[in-house]
Amino acid sequence: MKVKGRYPAWREEDIILYRLNERLWGLFLELVKIIETVFDGIDYDDIIKKLFNDEKAAEYLNSILGNKDIGKIAA
Repeated sequence: MKVKGRYPAWREEDIILYRLNERLWGLFLELVKIIETVFDGIDYDDIIKKLFNDEKAAEYLNSILGNKDIGKIAA
């Protein structure tokens, strides 16, 4: 396999998926910042903790992120 920059021996499909995941995670964090601005008085860290510690929210995020086990990580 070819070596491409910082992704040695990765298939092109894997590189695309990795970059897409990076961009989606960045979008998620920006959306949380917007929520923090709209709901004055709610801290960014509190929003993240609540999202990851809420069972339904964690299930939803897991389904979006490809069934990664992310629940209860922001405790």
